[in-house]
Amino acid sequence: EFKDCLLQGVNAADIMFPCTFSLVNCDLRFVDFISLRLQKSIFLSCRFRDCLFEETDLRKSDFTGSEFNNTEFRHSDLSHCDFSMTEGLDINPEINRILSIKIPQEAGLKILKRMGVVVGG
Repeated sequence: EFKDCLLQGVNAADIMFPCTFSLVNCDLRFVDFISLRLQKSIFLSCRFRDCLFEETDLRKSDFTGSEFNNTEFRHSDLSHCDFSMTEGLDINPEINRILSIKIPQEAGLKILKRMGVVVGG
């Protein structure tokens, strides 16, 4: 478990993480999570800047209260993830699995816009 820390310039590809992985109130800058199995991980109140999650299994992970700035999810499994009270979240549903996720309204509107759906009148 990591609390109140800074992770910067880390390529976490192929790192074997423990069964439970937890980051609380951490700053992550230029961190790449590639081809990892991080199911049920905890990322509470973290700030992600210029990060990448690619081909990563994040099922049932909790990102509550986190901020995303120029952070991408590509070909990742986000099923049953909790993104409640997050800011800046932008998920492309065409290249990620997003079954039963919790997201703020702003992120939901971005997803609908990507799909060509206009909400409002």
